[in-house]
Amino acid sequence: MGQLPPTEYPPLPSGNDPAVLLHLPRWNWGACLLQWIWTLGHGLYFATVLTSAANLLGLGLFSGIILGTIGNELAWKYRPFADLEEFRKVQAAWTRAGIIVFVVVVVLASVGAVFYFVAVQSIMREMGRMTSGMTQ
Repeated sequence: MGQLPPTEYPPLPSGNDPAVLLHLPRWNWGACLLQWIWTLGHGLYFATVLTSAANLLGLGLFSGIILGTIGNELAWKYRPFADLEEFRKVQAAWTRAGIIVFVVVVVLASVGAVFYFVAVQSIMREMGRMTSGMTQ
């Protein structure tokens, strides 16, 4: 019996080896968490417009899941990398940046919520004093 011929893959716009697509990780946290910034950084301008529109329409979670799922494939197809090692380093940096931004946003939102509720309680207390003074 003869050997199977090597599988031919069509060339990618990035010039990267298309056979590597089969060995890429399945999830990309940088793409999920940084969406439009990640797409812009990878030269995916149409995807940048789509993710920005999705976020403006309140569909950011949905677009984040899609980008997290197909982000590695998009990056490998459309951005040139010297090799798989460089790809992994670049995507790891995007992941770190995404996690940092996510943590900062959560902390700022938490602090903002605390200040908001303290301010509302203070205003309500003051209004209570004002109305009790008016009845006397």
